[in-house]
Amino acid sequence: ICFSECGYDYECLLGEGCYGSVFKGIHREDRSKKAAIKCIRTYGPESYLEVDGEPRPVLAEVAMMLRSGSSCSSIIKLHDWMENDVGFILIMEVPDQSMTLYRYLKNCGSIDGGTASRFRQQLLDAVKHLFSCGIFHGDLHLENVLVSESSLDLKVIDFGCALAIEDEPFESSDYHGNEIFCPPEIDDQTTFFAEPAYVWCLAAMFEKIMKACEMNEWCYIIRLCLARDPADRLRLHQM
Repeated sequence: ICFSECGYDYECLLGEGCYGSVFKGIHREDRSKKAAIKCIRTYGPESYLEVDGEPRPVLAEVAMMLRSGSSCSSIIKLHDWMENDVGFILIMEVPDQSMTLYRYLKNCGSIDGGTASRFRQQLLDAVKHLFSCGIFHGDLHLENVLVSESSLDLKVIDFGCALAIEDEPFESSDYHGNEIFCPPEIDDQTTFFAEPAYVWCLAAMFEKIMKACEMNEWCYIIRLCLARDPADRLRLHQM
């Protein structure tokens, strides 16, 4: 259904989840243009948020991507979006020859220190940008980050669990992210805040990257960021 409306032809399936699927598409008129096409079914008014410049509320995932803008190169870009009777269609950039950071680390087995530091800085830049825009990603983990094999540029993807930071403290029951990278306060407390949760998720990812390059330089910082009590963790600007 979505390909008959968005001007792209189907090339392949990139991924699918509970609420939708992501396909790779080729533009019908300009075959040099490719995009990731995400088709999302929506359920109920809780899926919508108001956005400046839009006449009516839009899907929360769209709202968060619009809020993020296009100034951070480490976050996937939303080119266009549309709504139909079933849900929303998101047209996003698709990096060439890319794979998830999880798959990249697994395939490589080991990486050099320079690559590890490059990954760490890009992830930190992306999270700082999202935080400054008032966005809590909500599902930050290795499989929601793409790596371009040629440039080693990273792209944070999938804003389906994102929350607006002005609504914090968040109810812990509103966290729907990956369990492996879930901050402990989600289980320990009834509410949580974006910044310490971000710090925990980043540190958990840094730990995986550090193990892939067999370096110990980050151990002290990671330990401070993985404190069980959110109040004891470093702040984003201290990372």
